[in-house]
Amino acid sequence: FDLYHGCRVATATFASRDFLGRLGWEKNPAAMMVLTVLHHTLSVSMVIPMNHAYIELDDYRFICFSLLFAAAVCFSLNSYKMTLDVTVRGDFMVFKVITVIQLVTIFYTR
Repeated sequence: FDLYHGCRVATATFASRDFLGRLGWEKNPAAMMVLTVLHHTLSVSMVIPMNHAYIELDDYRFICFSLLFAAAVCFSLNSYKMTLDVTVRGDFMVFKVITVIQLVTIFYTR
């Protein structure tokens, strides 16, 4: 996911509008590339020293697990949610239930 996402953001930021139009993509503002790079750089540069210093703390391990668990749950549910046909009433209800589960998961783990 991350490699594809990085390549897509870079392409949508720096490629010509003609090329992107053939792909069916829209052009991203340059700030999108900066935010993508900064997000991953910041998370890696913070986690490695924190793992070195605080790995023996139970609370630190619990926080790391909670954040990764929330990401896994939300990413998995989102992948399924995007396959639903929301014009069908039953699928739309499932879509709403999944959205509430994602919201509760994020609020609980944060």
